[in-house]
Amino acid sequence: MFKNSLLYYNRVLMRLIYKEISSSDSTKNSINHFLVCEYINERLNSQQKVYPKDISELFSINRSSTCEMLKTMADHQLIKLVKDDLDARKKNIILDVNGYQLIHDKMNELEMLFSGLTEDLSNEELDQYIQITKKMIKNIKKGDCYELLFRH
Repeated sequence: MFKNSLLYYNRVLMRLIYKEISSSDSTKNSINHFLVCEYINERLNSQQKVYPKDISELFSINRSSTCEMLKTMADHQLIKLVKDDLDARKKNIILDVNGYQLIHDKMNELEMLFSGLTEDLSNEELDQYIQITKKMIKNIKKGDCYELLFRH
């Protein structure tokens, strides 16, 4: 019962957050585009290159889906795909002006949303939630959960 409730409440929470963020989006850029732009920005700020493979691994999506998403983002002028200096087969991902603007706009929205979302939670409760969630992600990535789910 607890595991089913955990899945249910996580799904409801994520859907409500997604709906809240997406409903205020006057552009046609998805929350996924924001998350990718934010990741790229963090990597670029630390002087690290970003490749499509990094996006695939971080968001656990296959290479073709990543390529489609990046193409859409480039069409919306959120990112630019540029040839790597050392390996012409690779493409670096850099942010375009609209990507920086998307980060700025969504960060303001997210700050307001999460301020209200966590209003009645203590810092300790937030830290516990984050630590528990990190452990669950780690457990799923180990692969044991998939084995249990599809053992039938």
